[in-house]
Amino acid sequence: HFLFPESWRKGVKMTEPNRQSGENEERIIEIEIERLRPFKEHPFQVKDDKEMFLLQESIEKYGILNPLIVRPVPDGYYEIISGHRRKHAAEKLGYRKVPVIIRVLSEDDSILSMVDSNLHRERISYSEKAFAYKLKNDVLKRKSGRKKSQVDHKTPRKRAIEIISEDCGDSPKQVQRLWLFAYIVMGVGSFIAFKRKHKAIGIALLLVIVLSVLILGYMWIHSPM
Repeated sequence: HFLFPESWRKGVKMTEPNRQSGENEERIIEIEIERLRPFKEHPFQVKDDKEMFLLQESIEKYGILNPLIVRPVPDGYYEIISGHRRKHAAEKLGYRKVPVIIRVLSEDDSILSMVDSNLHRERISYSEKAFAYKLKNDVLKRKSGRKKSQVDHKTPRKRAIEIISEDCGDSPKQVQRLWLFAYIVMGVGSFIAFKRKHKAIGIALLLVIVLSVLILGYMWIHSPM
């Protein structure tokens, strides 16, 4: 953990690390909050709950112990990969700048980093985990597809679900259930959008379909392995 001095919160930049310790060592710099953008597919909610209150208390007392991880995007902005809650808490406390580590990552690598950095949290809802698993599953499948021509086909390769299971601690069956549930919810969202354009479909029928899907999905996720 990094313990930043009081001068940090007053807008004073930190000095660069000793270059003799390694040229490739990542630097912690400060960036204006207004230049930060949330990750566009971020599935984890940022709530003003008890945990957020405790985080604000910690930041107010000790400063931001861990810098945010961001990546550069067009027009001089930075997309948050890890640290959405820290940024929100700092903003509520009146911070103008926050400590960050800048990493140049591809779209797929940034998704993997964003998902993995958030799944360690103690409290994650099933819907958050479902969409996180879906994102990671989609990326791993894309990466697997790009590497097919470079892989010895006689060597068995792990499926994306198996990799996610090993990384996150849920069984492969539970991982599959969760990301399939995410696809179901997305399908419901598309149906709602369709309903808005075609008002002939009754609102009662729409509610029945939505509730049925969500109830069945909840029962499916919580059923025995």
